[in-house]
Amino acid sequence: MILNENLKEERYGSRAPDIAIEILSRDDDRNALFEKVKLYLENGSRVVWIGDPYQKGVMVITPNNRHWITDTLTCPELLPGFAVNVEDIFSWPAAPVSRSCPSGSISGTLDKIF
Repeated sequence: MILNENLKEERYGSRAPDIAIEILSRDDDRNALFEKVKLYLENGSRVVWIGDPYQKGVMVITPNNRHWITDTLTCPELLPGFAVNVEDIFSWPAAPVSRSCPSGSISGTLDKIF
């Protein structure tokens, strides 16, 4: 998502989004995903959200911080007034909950890359 004030006359794809959103899937390579996160941040993204339908949460990553959200997802610095219940994001369609991350939690994978 690119904020309106950052659109100006830039061509599509000429900058990193202000907020990048990725959703984990069964086939994702965790290392490749977090390399992509690193590129987003290095190229100007201010926030990256990684939705995990298996753990039913969102990892929020900024250049200086990362934390796991399982209740209400907000982004007051970029989206004032925006709030969504994380449970609502993952309520349909249901993802199988028996799948485990091959290399542990996404937090553990992130620690290896950053």
